[in-house]
Amino acid sequence: MKKISVYVKGDRNSTDYYRIYQYLDKLDDKDCKCVYHVQMDGKSYQKWMPVSNKPIHIKIVVYLSIYFRRLFDLMRDWLNPPQILVLHRGLIGRYVPYSFRFLLKRITARGTRLIWDYDDHIIANGEVPQAVFNECAELASHILVTHDFLKALLPPSCQHKAIIIPTTDGDMYPLYSKELNKTRLEQLRKNVILVWVATKRNLRFLKPVMPALDKAARTLMELDGRKLKLKVICNAPLEGEYENIIVENIPWTRERAIHGMMESHIGIMPLIDSEITRGKGGFKLIQYLSIGLPCIGSDVGYNKTVISSECGSLVKDERGWEDAIMRFSNLSLWQIYSESAFRHWNENFSFEKNLYTWKQIIKSIK
Repeated sequence: MKKISVYVKGDRNSTDYYRIYQYLDKLDDKDCKCVYHVQMDGKSYQKWMPVSNKPIHIKIVVYLSIYFRRLFDLMRDWLNPPQILVLHRGLIGRYVPYSFRFLLKRITARGTRLIWDYDDHIIANGEVPQAVFNECAELASHILVTHDFLKALLPPSCQHKAIIIPTTDGDMYPLYSKELNKTRLEQLRKNVILVWVATKRNLRFLKPVMPALDKAARTLMELDGRKLKLKVICNAPLEGEYENIIVENIPWTRERAIHGMMESHIGIMPLIDSEITRGKGGFKLIQYLSIGLPCIGSDVGYNKTVISSECGSLVKDERGWEDAIMRFSNLSLWQIYSESAFRHWNENFSFEKNLYTWKQIIKSIK
């Protein structure tokens, strides 16, 4: 039986679920045993994160707590090396002590194969220093990334190790059905519902497009009397008052996010062009597609690959947002776009394809 030691930030309620847990949980228990090492337990994470806005003494306590938890886990893996060590993103954050780097080198020197996964521009956002990034690339036998832009961040000597695995959702696609769309169409005759799912640090991308969404709401009302609603599913509310669009703030949980998308008609993902956003993996767009939602996204980075003209729209300005919303609100066309969205997801971002890739990687390591 292969022992797999897995280093993640959070538990199954964190975003780590979509890159790591949902695949490793489906490995054959007879062949593999996964031991998960989290930086923080769920309760502590909810209490202290994000630590960036906490007093300095809280930051010190949190860092030390994570430091010693990580140190003990690495020491155990050094003394009793697993066959495989899976590392998602980084070990502790931007301040990586030399002891961690030393232990990771010693573990791999004893025959452990390192699978390193990162799904954002973790250098540009300050999560991992360039030197540590390069060290992880050298130590890894397999490097999993979401797209070619992130692959290109690797040293040239390590790029052959990279495997493209887009971030997708293995829980939502079985929920898409003709019955679901029938219910959505009945609602579409009365109102058009947009959905935006993200964390609060991404509210800075939503706020700039709200005037365009508000204008679209007025146009829709004048055209046929339907209201435009926006579900904001996030761990913080969207603040502000708008004349036409109806905003519903929904505190994020995985279950609420799933239900919110099932009850909506169009998924949106606005971005501002930057080095960091060009590294994003378009996960929310992919989620929308997996439940049959036409989607609208800013013409930035990987969004350009995720969105097809048959099921979505890339926009560059305020007029683009309004035109796209009006197009996907069309009663006679919405279901065609919805079916195309699901088909596009299945062909390009299938969970089953990703799971097969993971299983083949694990199987290849002796």
